[in-house]
Amino acid sequence: MPTSQGCVSEQELSRCYMGEGLVPLTADGKEDIDIGRALAITKALLMEIVNCENFEFDYGATVETNEIYVQMDRWISLAMKNIETLAPTPPNCPVATTLFLYGNLEMKSIPDDFFEHMNHLKVLHLSCTTLISLSSSISHLHNRLRFIKLQNCLSLETFPHSFKYLESLQLLDLHNTPLSRVPDDSFDHMYSLRLLDLSHTKICSLSSSICNCCKLKQLFLKAQITAIASSIAPSHIIYRP
Repeated sequence: MPTSQGCVSEQELSRCYMGEGLVPLTADGKEDIDIGRALAITKALLMEIVNCENFEFDYGATVETNEIYVQMDRWISLAMKNIETLAPTPPNCPVATTLFLYGNLEMKSIPDDFFEHMNHLKVLHLSCTTLISLSSSISHLHNRLRFIKLQNCLSLETFPHSFKYLESLQLLDLHNTPLSRVPDDSFDHMYSLRLLDLSHTKICSLSSSICNCCKLKQLFLKAQITAIASSIAPSHIIYRP
């Protein structure tokens, strides 16, 4: 989908749609993520996408007001807007389900209470930012948030502690981040996780709490990783050198 923020691939949209629940993660009674099937559904849904790109503010400046968070249906895009700092006042977006903040290369942090009034958020796309950590208020979304994408966040060295509470999370993409370890309790409540991408990270072993991810069907890892829980079927592991 071409927009003023760039081009979003159909596969990218498919994962977002999965997070939204528009593309089922199960098909014909089978517990599988079928990307090909998802792409087909995505093509049928493309015409229904709400294009939320009409947000105007000074490039490179601090975002000062909630006006830019005006909702056009459920999808909000602040992608590739040269945002450096988000407003300290949490945006009031109670019906938003998808938030794009990717491509803001100078955005290093998110205010602690940023997600407090986003009670229905399901998809959060933060790739290609310089985030060092994530807002603790993300834990408020423990029974809603389904998809988090942090690909190419080259300053994210620590696995966010608040992730452990996201019991509805289904897709977590940490591809090409400098993460070196995952704390022991990181997956304690991730009972719904189906896809985890840790490829092109510095992680060499996985926490035993990965056993709690009983629905995990796709685990992307670098080739040399060790200590993988025996509960994960070899057929569900995809190695990327």
